[in-house]
Amino acid sequence: VLAGISARLPDEQRAALAEIAVPAGLAFQAENDLAEFEDSNENGAALSADLVEGKKTLLAGLAFSMLEDRERTVLQLCLNGAAASEGTVNKVRELIAGSGAVEKLRDLSDELFRETSSRIAASPLAAAAKEGLDHCFREIRALVARAPVAEAREVAA
Repeated sequence: VLAGISARLPDEQRAALAEIAVPAGLAFQAENDLAEFEDSNENGAALSADLVEGKKTLLAGLAFSMLEDRERTVLQLCLNGAAASEGTVNKVRELIAGSGAVEKLRDLSDELFRETSSRIAASPLAAAAKEGLDHCFREIRALVARAPVAEAREVAA
């Protein structure tokens, strides 16, 4: 949207950019949550600081909603604890993985990227702008999906 303002696009086109940004932003956040979780599982690294600090990530929120009451309580206690021990981190990993949230978030991310592409196609932007935006989102998604978390953060910055 800021680029649209800088380019002095009409209000209708800036509004379209804002509409495109909503599913795109959520999709990239979902991809980031998934990458951090999968990176920690593959490398035996600690969970993301967001999870350990009890921040409400898309992945944690989805897992929480998918767990049974008892497991939900355990996850909440683990995420709200003062200091994360190795056992706590392992329990959080186990609960999130067992909840089915990883697969569901992956599906949601795919759906959000499709929604982004649909909004680009339906926007009142010029054909070249639509093509450029769609290409940009596809390339960034491919980079984020292939890059380890640290590299993906550098790309995003």
